[in-house]
Amino acid sequence: MKSAQLHRLLLIAGACLAAMSSAAYARAQAKPAASGSYNLTKEVMDKKGAIVWKTVPATAIPQDVCNMLGVCTGPIKLIVLPKATEGGATVARGLYLMQDAKHADVVVLERQALGQDTYFLLLSGDGNLVKVAYAQVTSTSWQLMGNTVSQPTFQKETAAWQKGLARLGTAPAPAAAAGSAPAAQ
Repeated sequence: MKSAQLHRLLLIAGACLAAMSSAAYARAQAKPAASGSYNLTKEVMDKKGAIVWKTVPATAIPQDVCNMLGVCTGPIKLIVLPKATEGGATVARGLYLMQDAKHADVVVLERQALGQDTYFLLLSGDGNLVKVAYAQVTSTSWQLMGNTVSQPTFQKETAAWQKGLARLGTAPAPAAAAGSAPAAQ
């Protein structure tokens, strides 16, 4: 009898342990709640009337990137942040407002570490990363890059733009050089 009770107790304990570990795994895999995180897309859309945009030609973004990301329709508007130095490299940043194939407004970030690499990051309406086009300075071809690998760059760019957009109400928007976008590959 004691053996049966012990066996039953072990089965119950094992089932409880399995349930707790699967719940912990599910929590670890879940995305953070959008309400607690910064939504760059929403911030841009909320301030798009106050932003001093520069209209740029469709050639400001390489056609391969437009095709990969499914964007570059409608007028393409741009704002830039002043160049910064990070890890010894000069970094140029651009934020594009354009439309996708469904004519919905989308935000695309461009990050160029001059002499190193260039990223174009497409954001969703909830501010998350959708797709990334990437090219090294030594390459003429663009590649889609995995979102997981791109997360550190995405987070760094979102933080830079969060600071840049916060200054819009307190100081003049950073001016782009006449008709220029961050230098394309």
